[in-house]
Amino acid sequence: MKKTIYFFAFLISNYCFGQSNILTDSILKPGIYLSVDHISNNHPIDLTNLKIKKDSVKYGTVGNTKYMTVYALDITKDEAKRIGNILGFCDGKNIYLSPFSNSYSKGASFHKTEKIGHFLYFNGIKEVNMPQQNLFWLTDCQNLVDLNKKELVSNLTNGKLKKIISNNKELLNRFKKEKKKSTVYRKYLKEYCEVK
Repeated sequence: MKKTIYFFAFLISNYCFGQSNILTDSILKPGIYLSVDHISNNHPIDLTNLKIKKDSVKYGTVGNTKYMTVYALDITKDEAKRIGNILGFCDGKNIYLSPFSNSYSKGASFHKTEKIGHFLYFNGIKEVNMPQQNLFWLTDCQNLVDLNKKELVSNLTNGKLKKIISNNKELLNRFKKEKKKSTVYRKYLKEYCEVK
């Protein structure tokens, strides 16, 4: 009985404390992410023979069309239905995320992330709807995962970035003076993380 208790105590402590944090781990584990916890703990769900395909998506409005590189798992529709909703995946070298947790069977696209301090930053695509006029289009959005707070920030805005950098008054004041703020989110995030 005593050995059984010690064995379960070992298993529980290994599960709780044995997971490596993605901020300190130099090796990314391949697999799929169902939650931000899976990402920050570097604990994806293993997917055997993980293959990734690369494509491009057209977005924007008439007269202002652009293309963005997107990634997807190279799997069958049946496998996609079995997986269900996922946040992203890792090939062991890079992490690919979606700004929104998607049902994989509906053709979700994922974007390569960049590690900036304790954030994973990535550009993404979002759908803009105007149901009254029966219109919709795709546009780009900037997103990040705060690995310390284990939080996905979809569609980064001026207000969201101000909140993140608010404890650095000098940086915050410079950001407030920027004309096209959305074009400098990445720059200010990098600067914020370098100063910390």
